[in-house]
Amino acid sequence: MNTVPRLRLTAGRPALAGAWGRVVAAFESRPVAFALLLALQLKVVWGMWALRDVTVGDTMSYFADAYRWYAGGEVNVIWSPLYTAFYGSFLFLNPDPVWATFAHRLVIVVAAAVLVLAVLRQLLPPGVAWACAAWWACLPIVFNTLYEVHLFAVIPVLASWLLFLTAAGPWRRGAGLAVLGASAVLVRNELSVAFGLLGLVLVGYEWRRAGRGDGPGRWRTAVAYATALAAAAAVVYATYAASYLKYPELRGALKEKHTLNMAQVYAFGHQQRHPEWTLSPWVECHGLMQEHFGSREPSLREMVAANPAAVWEHFTWNLSLTPNGLQLLLFNRAAGSVSPDYDHRVLPRLNSRRAVAGSVLVLGVWAAGACCARRARREGGERTPAWRAVGWAAMFAVAAVVPLVILTQRPRPSYLLAFGVVLMALTGAAAAAVGARWRLLGRVRLALPLLMVGAVVAAPRYYAAAAVTEPQTHADAVRRLWAHRDEVNRPGQTVVATSSVTVAYAHPLLAAGGGKYLDTPTLITTGRQPGESFVGVLARAGADYVLLDEWAVLTLSAPGLDPEGDFRAGRDVPGWRLVTGGDAPGDRWRLYRKVK
Repeated sequence: MNTVPRLRLTAGRPALAGAWGRVVAAFESRPVAFALLLALQLKVVWGMWALRDVTVGDTMSYFADAYRWYAGGEVNVIWSPLYTAFYGSFLFLNPDPVWATFAHRLVIVVAAAVLVLAVLRQLLPPGVAWACAAWWACLPIVFNTLYEVHLFAVIPVLASWLLFLTAAGPWRRGAGLAVLGASAVLVRNELSVAFGLLGLVLVGYEWRRAGRGDGPGRWRTAVAYATALAAAAAVVYATYAASYLKYPELRGALKEKHTLNMAQVYAFGHQQRHPEWTLSPWVECHGLMQEHFGSREPSLREMVAANPAAVWEHFTWNLSLTPNGLQLLLFNRAAGSVSPDYDHRVLPRLNSRRAVAGSVLVLGVWAAGACCARRARREGGERTPAWRAVGWAAMFAVAAVVPLVILTQRPRPSYLLAFGVVLMALTGAAAAAVGARWRLLGRVRLALPLLMVGAVVAAPRYYAAAAVTEPQTHADAVRRLWAHRDEVNRPGQTVVATSSVTVAYAHPLLAAGGGKYLDTPTLITTGRQPGESFVGVLARAGADYVLLDEWAVLTLSAPGLDPEGDFRAGRDVPGWRLVTGGDAPGDRWRLYRKVK
């Protein structure tokens, strides 16, 4: 296996020789470096499962497909099937949806950090690689990304890069290309651009390599690539065979996926440019699209044909947000005042002077590193080995997708996580070039063990901070239903839960008997007739169980909903019996069963 050559222990400082030199070498070794990074990552995210709520939004939808994988081995081939199969596999260990959601997030966070270090160790000196991996591990924009699927999508990309960077021959390079190609179908479709670009690069590289007589020859090289790509195609076909959505319905679903996405991202950007448009960009975007493009859900091509000026405005707006997006990606802060993300949690991290300072520092390191590397090359310094150049090419192929993502979507950091690894690798390479030129690496290595241990000790526990702690409103509701699953999960039952989030997570696991699940806000706001009590609403809905949380208990104080105050007080209600509940301040809840 090819590895990055290490500096000699005696280079620059004779004090590195002897016992301390062996300590430094031990900390640079794989076992210690990976163990310390793992300790750092776990410390930073420790308590996540007790101090944040289950993920809302897209993850709720992915959970439904994850459960289908757990229950029947089915996936949806167009919606990240590799991710939903991974997510659903945790249900085999524990079918509790809250446990599975937190557990799969933790495994993704740890796996990504380990792979980042593995990739960087192939490109950079061990100490520099560890520092860059620690940078990644400590970024909340990474480990606390809004939806787990985006961080999961980085894992196969990192695996592909690692295969290229450790390849001694065409078999591993072919495997790297195959992993990237399969990821384009099974995880993130935009990786198909990177797959095509990298394929062209590899054709030229392998042709020239074989022409020089370096390697097994063109025929054997072609066999290696063909075998790897055939294996990837077999995996894709097996996934399609397990999909509950197949052709010809697949074609319409793919179009709808694209057109709905374009409608939503266009509407979100339009709302940022025109705050007077106050509708929801997620569910009320169709009227805007009809007004601007003459269609409720046009494709990007149709948008360009119908109103190129509006599309150009969308593109330029996204480009203007790029500095903010990259700063959030690298520093978890941005200097600008407009968010490039959909996640409202980034708003307090805008208008940051630290982002300016970080940007100046990184750009300065890049400039100094480029000058040092150029001078070293002029003086006959070591050139980049071909195997490492192919690894960089694989990384730049993925980076080439970034402009397309930014233009059409926006520079949302969670869409650019793999690009973040590229930027960190470039920063580390520049810092290593400066250190080698100014003979600083040997001196820094003296303190490497102290720096690594100090980073682990000094790193804060992110979720222990009061500013980021979330009430586990949805998680508690799901747990409370899950605790009574044997009672609730009976054929034909109708369960009313407090929110759509609770319904989304509880429904697949409680619906084995063919029951129906409704959420309280919808029943009260749109399902209630004038003057009707909550008991009447439940009767018309045919409810058998109802789970109320603090919001619902307070809402029932509205005139006419709970005239006797029984629901609010936690007493039996005519026709309903209290199963269990709680009256902790701020966390009052009740589970009622219909009396038959």
